[in-house]
Amino acid sequence: MVRERGLGDVEQRDELADADLAGVLAQDVDELEADRVAEGLGDLGHSHGLVAVDVRIDDRLAARVAGGALGLGCELEIDSHLYTSISIESALVNRYARAVIAAPLPRRLLAEFLGSALLAALVIGSGIAAQQLSDDVGLQLLENAAATAAGLYALILVFGPVSGAHFNPVVSLLDAALHGRPWRDVAAYLPAQIAGCAAGAVLANGMFGLAAVTVSGNGRASAPHLLAEVVATAGLLLVIFSLARSGRLATVPAAVGAYIGAAYWFTSSTSFANPAITIGRTLSDTFAGIAPAAVPAFIGAQLVGAALVLALIRVLYPEPTA
Repeated sequence: MVRERGLGDVEQRDELADADLAGVLAQDVDELEADRVAEGLGDLGHSHGLVAVDVRIDDRLAARVAGGALGLGCELEIDSHLYTSISIESALVNRYARAVIAAPLPRRLLAEFLGSALLAALVIGSGIAAQQLSDDVGLQLLENAAATAAGLYALILVFGPVSGAHFNPVVSLLDAALHGRPWRDVAAYLPAQIAGCAAGAVLANGMFGLAAVTVSGNGRASAPHLLAEVVATAGLLLVIFSLARSGRLATVPAAVGAYIGAAYWFTSSTSFANPAITIGRTLSDTFAGIAPAAVPAFIGAQLVGAALVLALIRVLYPEPTA
């Protein structure tokens, strides 16, 4: 049940036509009923006084987005619990969620591919540059970590409003497990992320005059490295989803960049924390590379970290807040 509390107190939005919004919501959120949402949002968008519209929305996040996308201050009664949706101008989480839902899937996949490619290029490229600039391994790691942290911050700002800026299969998997997006999106996101990271590795090699593909011989699959990957992945996902589910999505780009920059140093694996980038880094036999034989163990460790955080988030943040 959605009850609008008075259009005089809030700004009406006209960026999205009611029918388009309803169709987008119905396409990307499994729990919504398209016809009833279209009718209900149409009534809300064209009314000038108090209205009570009977619209059944079973998904909490989708319900908040539906209200927030129209810029309406409304109470959402779902399973006898009230949730408040506030204007997208004052809640960046609603603005981001609206953008992710509104963008057609091909556009989101392009954003994930490009973001993943640029992420791999900056990780591998900065590693190659560090090797060429210094013989000191500590200085090389510092240069690699600093470039990755700063570049990742920028990439999330650029692509976040389009696709959510996952660039990482475990982020997409956990998002779906927490009902943040449909599983069918994950099935499309993962190939785009892996292909993007592979393309980024080839790009980085080419920018420094290396062969397009040079298979890495850097073995990393020791027990300490795998434990480090569990920790690194769990920490990354905890940062992302604790902020997202507590209404602090605007801080995610800086927080993720800062965490990854730190995790380069406090984990023995230098914090891959990403199955797609792990695969991509096999294609460059340079400072940031990893031997293909180590990939299955690394990805397994990353999935363990993701499973731990899924349990933690359900305890610490059982419901998302605006």
